[in-house]
Amino acid sequence: MQVVLTDDMLCVSGERIEAGSGGQTLKRSFARKYCIPADIHLDSIRSHLDHNGMLVITGSRRGWRETHISIHPGAHYARNDSIISTV
Repeated sequence: MQVVLTDDMLCVSGERIEAGSGGQTLKRSFARKYCIPADIHLDSIRSHLDHNGMLVITGSRRGWRETHISIHPGAHYARNDSIISTV
């Protein structure tokens, strides 16, 4: 498998050749191209295989900041308050 970044184009490709019976071979290949958005730092792009063998590609956005949100115990919500999710 190969991951190549050229300018703002990310190309993921792979090839597998299997030897079959009777001298036959089976060749499988793929190639996918993805345009990287302009707000991604190209030098931050990384790839790895996770524990299931899935290819994971990550990158950081420009101007993206991490925000920490405080958790307060015992908060009660009125019925008309919006709750995004509960844990």
